[in-house]
Amino acid sequence: MKKERLTLEQALKKAVESHQSGLFKDAEALYKQVLEAMPDNLDALHLLGVLSFQKGDFDSAEKNIGKAISHNPQFAEAHNNLGIALRAQGKFDKAIDSYRKAID
Repeated sequence: MKKERLTLEQALKKAVESHQSGLFKDAEALYKQVLEAMPDNLDALHLLGVLSFQKGDFDSAEKNIGKAISHNPQFAEAHNNLGIALRAQGKFDKAIDSYRKAID
């Protein structure tokens, strides 16, 4: 059977659906596929970071969510999720800063 080719929008939508269904491996592969084609995609960066956090890879979570924020410093949800990842690593001062930026 021939593999279906997805647009970036379709791939991101399918990644989110997989992520929400707990199919982390599938979601991760799709987020990375989107990022190969569009390295600055805020949603894929942010959600790959969230997925990394859920898998316990806090360094990757911090890195990917941080990249999303660097492209859009007003991304409140990403600041909040970065705060969660930083708190999990014991980086409390940085976490507080992220939470404050999310509120602003």
